[in-house]
Amino acid sequence: MSRRRLRGGWWGSPGRTLHAAMRLPLAEQLTAVRVLITAVPVEVAVRTVPLPRLVRWLGFTMAARHSDGPSPLFDPIEQRRVRAVLKVMRHWPFCRGACLRQALLLGHLLRARHPVLHLGVTQRGHEITAHAWIQVSGLAIGKREGFLPLAQSEGLR
Repeated sequence: MSRRRLRGGWWGSPGRTLHAAMRLPLAEQLTAVRVLITAVPVEVAVRTVPLPRLVRWLGFTMAARHSDGPSPLFDPIEQRRVRAVLKVMRHWPFCRGACLRQALLLGHLLRARHPVLHLGVTQRGHEITAHAWIQVSGLAIGKREGFLPLAQSEGLR
């Protein structure tokens, strides 16, 4: 198989990601491995378990409505976990739009801070798009502008 063919497609991005990961400090590498080990069962569970039950199993809650509060100050370990999840899920090959998996992993790894899973939607033309993020003490991690929390989106058709 030619080198050109190996670089493209599904193998190209993971190969570059692995090469970049090998240059990270050991603590960052170990955190990324922990995220990968957790991400695989989460991927299976997203496809087989009802979301409210999965969120409970992962140790946090779902939002009934939007709330704001003071921003948390993450310690260095929590910061490393957030960075690792964002890096790993940026290259996640098993689905389009890994925001739900990212939010579930972040919620699980930050469960001591009592994160809350938020689901939101937006409408562009006739298409409705969904997005997931977590909120920790008022700080939204992974939220994108323009997405209304699901409880506030009843007017979308």
